[in-house]
Amino acid sequence: MEDRIVMDLNTLWNRRFQSYIKIRVHYFSYMVNGGLLIGLLILLVTGIYYYIGWLKNLPETFPTNLLTSFVLSGFIACVQIRLFIKRADTLYLLPLERALEKSYFKKGRIFSFIRSFALLLIGVIIVLPLYSQNHEMTILSNILLIIGLSIVLGLNVSYSYVLRRKHSGFFTWLLMFVHSFVYSFIFVSSEMKYLIIGLLLSISLQLYSMRIYQTTAFPWEAFLKSQSRADLIFYSIANQFLDVKEYQKRVKRRAYLNAVLALFSNEATLYYLIRTFIRKGDSFGLFLRLTIIGVIVISFASLNEIWLFLFVGFIQFITGFQLIKYFYEAISQIPFHFLPVSSKYKQKAVGKLLSLLLFIQFGCFSISLMLFGENINPLAYILTLFTSVTLTVLFIHRKTI
Repeated sequence: MEDRIVMDLNTLWNRRFQSYIKIRVHYFSYMVNGGLLIGLLILLVTGIYYYIGWLKNLPETFPTNLLTSFVLSGFIACVQIRLFIKRADTLYLLPLERALEKSYFKKGRIFSFIRSFALLLIGVIIVLPLYSQNHEMTILSNILLIIGLSIVLGLNVSYSYVLRRKHSGFFTWLLMFVHSFVYSFIFVSSEMKYLIIGLLLSISLQLYSMRIYQTTAFPWEAFLKSQSRADLIFYSIANQFLDVKEYQKRVKRRAYLNAVLALFSNEATLYYLIRTFIRKGDSFGLFLRLTIIGVIVISFASLNEIWLFLFVGFIQFITGFQLIKYFYEAISQIPFHFLPVSSKYKQKAVGKLLSLLLFIQFGCFSISLMLFGENINPLAYILTLFTSVTLTVLFIHRKTI
């Protein structure tokens, strides 16, 4: 009877795993066709260029081992346990918890390790140029480093799975980070005298995990929330390339921006439009991301006036052009139909909010220029930005009338 239950659970896990892969492949194919690959290539080339330049100017006294260990620890500690459970399982599979531990959850931990191992390889590739500054690298040493880090990763997966029964995700991550950092520093610096600290830490975590496992029940709610959060992050990224139904219906209150809403309480249409913008994840996130990208590029890339004008004009135009779609979609929703104002007034409200957001973006760009601009007259930069913003606002405002 028990063997039959285990077999059925394995079938259920395989079915859910295949569904998970199918959904991910479906969205990834659209994301790649939508420009994700090109964006990643541009980001990769830019990152490599500045990374190499930073390494060339690295002083001999730079704490290479500490930074390498710190980065590796971040990758190893980012363990997200994926068990492929659903809300209904808390009712129908609860009596089978012992059988789930033997097969279903075990497969989930193995999958989590494989996925985390792929992330670890990316981290190793990133830090190898930095690691090679003070160490001679050979194929054997790299393989031994990966094997050692993989063992630590396996321990982290095991510990994280049990610790979530009692502790929050952040506390669990913090413990895993400390555990990973000790071993990463040992492997990177070859300081074997610290090995006793790592072994004591691992033994302590093992004993503590065993105690928690024996005295607490399986935390269905914690893993369901963690899984839901991971799905939301993936869907939010995919939603930038195609419409994702699972993501579009989600809103976030963002109570810390209530003071901003209060400033527009006298204009009903503008008030509800701003509230929709703040609480709708896709439009608010789009504006935030484009603004941050612009600030980073302006602050750290050496752009002359011409390239600055073209870049800022492009960012401003893309921001306004994308937000128009969201705002017109918002005013076409049922709540806006009950506002006793004409369609032309609603369109003007869209123009007002669009102009306000673009000028806010302009202010962020100007501040970054004044703080980080070098060897160029800041007034020339601000004039270039203002011209670009003015042209963009005029163009977009004409579209909304």
